[in-house]
Amino acid sequence: MQVEFTGILFQPVPWSPTSRKGMPQELEEQYYGKDDYTFINVPPVFMFQAKVFQPPRLCAIYKRKEQPAV
Repeated sequence: MQVEFTGILFQPVPWSPTSRKGMPQELEEQYYGKDDYTFINVPPVFMFQAKVFQPPRLCAIYKRKEQPAV
């Protein structure tokens, strides 16, 4: 399986009734629970190498791509 970065980064948010999955509500409605999207926490070492110090945590949304049949 291959993945492609959607260009969307977000800062995780604390749990609340409107953001139960740790992401802003508009992103949760659009991407969460869809089989063709996956979420990752950006590793701190990547953020340090990119000289990103604020916010302290980021998540990225990737779209899963099917590999072409051979």
